[in-house]
Amino acid sequence: MTLIIEIAKRDVPDAVQKDIDVEERLDLIWWKCKKWALHLMSRIFERYGSPNNVQKEYKSFAEWYINSFSFPVIQTLIKILEQYALGHYVSPRVMQQALNYLNTAVLHSMTWKMLKNDMMVVVEKIIFPLMCHSNDDDELWQTDPCEYIKMKFDIFEEYVSPVSASQNLLHSLCKKRRDMLQRTMTLVINVLNNPTADPKAKDGALHMIGSISTVLLKKPMFKDQMEQLLVTYVFPLFQCQHGFLRARACWTLNYFSAIEFKNPNNIIVATQSVVQCTLADQELPVKVEASLCLQNLLHAQEQAREVIRPHVRPLTLELVQVIRTTGSEDVMEVVQKIVYLYPEELHVIAVDMTNHLAQTFQQLIQAGENEEDEKISTAMAVLGTIDAILTMMDEQKELIAKLEPIVVSIIVTIFEQSTSELYEEATTLLSTLTADAVSQESWRVFQTLYAVFKRDGPDYFTDMMSPIHNYITVDPQTFISSRNNVGAIFEMCQSIMTDPNGNEEIESYAAKLLEIVILQFRNQIDFCIPSFVELAITRLRREITTSELRTLLLQIVIAAFYSNYELLFDVFEKLEQQSNQSPHSLFDSFVKQWLKDIEELLGLHDRKMSVIGFCTLMMLPANKRPPIVSQISNQIIPSILKLFDRLKIAYEKKATAESDTESEDEGDEEDTDNEAEVLDDDQDHVYSHTQDDEDDDEFVDIDEGTDLSDTDEYDDQASNDDCEPTALESFETLLDTDKSTVDEFLLFRDTIESIRQNDPNWYQMLLSPLNEAQQKRLMELGEYVNKRQAELQKAAANAAIAAAGGAVIQNSH
Repeated sequence: MTLIIEIAKRDVPDAVQKDIDVEERLDLIWWKCKKWALHLMSRIFERYGSPNNVQKEYKSFAEWYINSFSFPVIQTLIKILEQYALGHYVSPRVMQQALNYLNTAVLHSMTWKMLKNDMMVVVEKIIFPLMCHSNDDDELWQTDPCEYIKMKFDIFEEYVSPVSASQNLLHSLCKKRRDMLQRTMTLVINVLNNPTADPKAKDGALHMIGSISTVLLKKPMFKDQMEQLLVTYVFPLFQCQHGFLRARACWTLNYFSAIEFKNPNNIIVATQSVVQCTLADQELPVKVEASLCLQNLLHAQEQAREVIRPHVRPLTLELVQVIRTTGSEDVMEVVQKIVYLYPEELHVIAVDMTNHLAQTFQQLIQAGENEEDEKISTAMAVLGTIDAILTMMDEQKELIAKLEPIVVSIIVTIFEQSTSELYEEATTLLSTLTADAVSQESWRVFQTLYAVFKRDGPDYFTDMMSPIHNYITVDPQTFISSRNNVGAIFEMCQSIMTDPNGNEEIESYAAKLLEIVILQFRNQIDFCIPSFVELAITRLRREITTSELRTLLLQIVIAAFYSNYELLFDVFEKLEQQSNQSPHSLFDSFVKQWLKDIEELLGLHDRKMSVIGFCTLMMLPANKRPPIVSQISNQIIPSILKLFDRLKIAYEKKATAESDTESEDEGDEEDTDNEAEVLDDDQDHVYSHTQDDEDDDEFVDIDEGTDLSDTDEYDDQASNDDCEPTALESFETLLDTDKSTVDEFLLFRDTIESIRQNDPNWYQMLLSPLNEAQQKRLMELGEYVNKRQAELQKAAANAAIAAAGGAVIQNSH
């Protein structure tokens, strides 16, 4: 540590850097060594700077470290910052690391006491100048505004920028140390009130105010003054001659866009000013900042939405043009917000807008190799916006018909050029296009998907699943009209499930797809059922590490059994003969594995399918019933009761989830910022570390002397996930839709009643093994089924009445 401090303290000789351009000095080994020295200081301090908050085995080391090195490190950092304040060159990364260390230091009582008397000087002489619009900023703004925008909005730049480090330090100071907020605000207001202040200084003052906005809005004294602050210092800058101050005005308003305006006229003025900056300002960086402010005003201010409404069309086209010029992903998100809020206003220009976006997309994917990563990211956002347009215009069938050729062309381009980074977005677009209907235009893409699979292999099959599911379930008549379509599905699934090095997650998707086909075309595809079942059985015979894949493979067989049990028996008999197995041995193994895996079933569909399968099993005619069915008869009803117990919970969770979805936005404004009280000088605000260094740290306030080393880091959380919907349940089968005529509860009741009337001996075999508790559950299930039937009938009646324009039937209770 002494060596590290010495490296950080040592001056860079003037002879080394006097003849080197400033831009090249940071590459000098001297400054690189200093950067790494300060980086090591920061990491050690983060880990061991608070003896009360380290694991027990490190506590003595932390106490020794904090007592031995805090003061010399702080002295070294203050010296570096003094050099910067005096105008000497200090590399940006060294400044960033020094400020990062101080950001941690102000949260610890011992180091805060060392820094307290100097911190206002640091704010005034270091933080404030760093946060002002610099000469370098101005040069880049003038010479290459697109590069300026890219630099200012580069998330990776934030991790190494001394400006971002200044923002973080200022925020920590004002949030956690007494009087720092008041003193900082006094400084910035003095700057803003000074009529002779440099415009760049005003930029820095507003930059500081925006950086501590969350702190200001937590303090009633300041919160009540924010509207007047905006009116006095920000609104006039919308007409300022300096572009960077117009941009800063938009940026500052953005941070306070959610405040409650007491004067409604002020929100009108603010919104109109931002709209004007977006539409008419000649400076690209101003347009970008204005658009981002626009996004938050739309989110937070209902009145702003009405002010913007008349300008939606020109705004949207202007923003699309900004995107084409800058490639800004952030502006693309603004366009998406507008599309979602104003679909009716955008109806007229939807085709033009989509054409513009398509042209922008073509420009992006033709970028050079050096720009490829960032262009791909923006292309993803462009495709997301096109998807938003399709989603919001989905009821306008004539409009969708005009948009579809444009979108299909984009999708085909992505696949034909093997732009695999965009396959997910392309399949999302195709899924949106085919969600309600599948046109001939979209059907042509089906063969393209198949070709992509054959060329690129199964890695992207999970992305393809959603549109393939739509082809099968949205337009089943066209799908089944050609055996080639079924053959393509089988060939893809066979390729995935016979690969000895296959991925079981991808195999699960393939198995689910086969089950969907069987259930969608019950009694229509008997020609391919043997191939499906043989593929599932063959895969079951190989090693399987996940219960999900095994249960999905079993469900292929259950679906085939439900669809045509005689055909399934023929397939099993054929396979038994091919492998010289005894009769019924395959079916015996299947049934035993099925019963064994009852506890492994998750979600709603899997359990429903098993209940339907067991009902089919129980309804087999006596002369068709394999011996194994009688042998396990005592397990069938208990297994079904277990399934129903979990099914009832799963349905309740589904209903709750649907209810929550309707009101999911209600909690959006809930404060999630951990704004703790201002600390006294003898209090620490320290990290609660997880075992993983890279995890986000969570703040906890503790008094000096409090020992956290013996506290548990985690609380055990009980979960009941086996009734939650599974990922694959989003791919509904014909049995899962609202149009399904099969309810597993009613089917079970009717099955038992039919057996009781037509085969009393079999009825006794099934029910006599039940114990008293199981018999009680069976009676309760009967009551539940009757209630469920009444609810389903009422829901069906309400749906019919609503479709006819009448009033729904309300529950009597």
